[in-house]
Amino acid sequence: MKIMLKNRRFHGGSSLSLLEYGKLLHQHGHEVVSAGEYSKTKGAYDEAGIATHAIPVFRNSRPLGNMRTLYDYCRLLKREKIELIVATAVCNCVYHEVIRKLLGIPVVYIIPGAEIPAYFTRIVRNRDLIVFSRENRQALIDNGYSEPNIHLITNRLSFDQAAHNFEPARTDRTIRLLMISRLDDEKIESVRLVIDYARKLVEDAGHDVSLHLVGDGRWLETIRSEAAHINERLSSPVIQVEGFQADVMKYIRHAHIAFGKARSVLEPMYYNKLAYVVNEAGGMWQVGPDNIAELQRTNFSGRSVACPASAFAELEQTVSNLKRTANSHEVQEVLESNRSFVRAHYDIAHAKHAILDHIQHAKANSRSASASSGLVQGAVEYARIYGQIAGHLISGKVRARS
Repeated sequence: MKIMLKNRRFHGGSSLSLLEYGKLLHQHGHEVVSAGEYSKTKGAYDEAGIATHAIPVFRNSRPLGNMRTLYDYCRLLKREKIELIVATAVCNCVYHEVIRKLLGIPVVYIIPGAEIPAYFTRIVRNRDLIVFSRENRQALIDNGYSEPNIHLITNRLSFDQAAHNFEPARTDRTIRLLMISRLDDEKIESVRLVIDYARKLVEDAGHDVSLHLVGDGRWLETIRSEAAHINERLSSPVIQVEGFQADVMKYIRHAHIAFGKARSVLEPMYYNKLAYVVNEAGGMWQVGPDNIAELQRTNFSGRSVACPASAFAELEQTVSNLKRTANSHEVQEVLESNRSFVRAHYDIAHAKHAILDHIQHAKANSRSASASSGLVQGAVEYARIYGQIAGHLISGKVRARS
């Protein structure tokens, strides 16, 4: 079967998760291609041998532009003789309702995270879909989505089974901190929080630490300037802004403590690194046996989880302890517990049967979609979708005014 992986953009964790689906499908005999707006993770698809095609992002604010995108995308699907589509992200799922009506191609829907708008349920209408987090699953149920049609599959990463050991940090060695994050409006406050904590560890607590910040976005040059100012003030290159890096593993391998959300802490935990979840509200949580299941419910974002009142003090204590006893039984217990949890809940190898069954089920149920497809049906569906979106936007403006 020839399968299209439809990204919104070749960027971020959702694109890499979809790539893991592609690798799994290829291993089981399917031909896989991909499409989306080109960005940083395109290279990972190229390395995996999955052909990529540039298709602009669907945007609710450009109905005429979306019609052109749909036209080009449909031509691509026909040219490639696609038999099934795996679409990720809310916006993609919404507009693939039109694709189903136009071409009759079955679609597997994936919600990888983020907020789900109220109109989603009314548009997608209880089709089977995969969600990556319990938070998204509950949000859909609260919005009236049929619970049996929501399939929670958190496993979406692949790992080198020969895990890197945690490197002991002696008193004559720098404690290496790592943050992997997009440098955009959505993430910038958590990035600045970690930078400030690294500064305080050196300036206020007298620790020898370094912070490597991996990621890019529109704030990259601003953060580089702020980091340079801090480094000049501290007379030491404490904050090192690396920008986009294709080989993130080399940074994970040499880190002692990792900061971030979702994949940015999941991968380091698998490779035996201590991890802190940070969010935009100033919250920070060290991940351990006592809270890992609670943090998982919101995809390691910290949403709806009580924040420790003395987060920085706890971080400072952790750094002090690592200086003395990095390989202590207590530290190893946390590392091994976290790694076992990540392996069980996020290694895609543990969910391959569920994923492949979902793909086959979508293909087997495609006959009714093919029978009721065509240009007229697609146009009617497009109008219906924009009616729902417009109603949602108008009601939001009314609520804002009141």
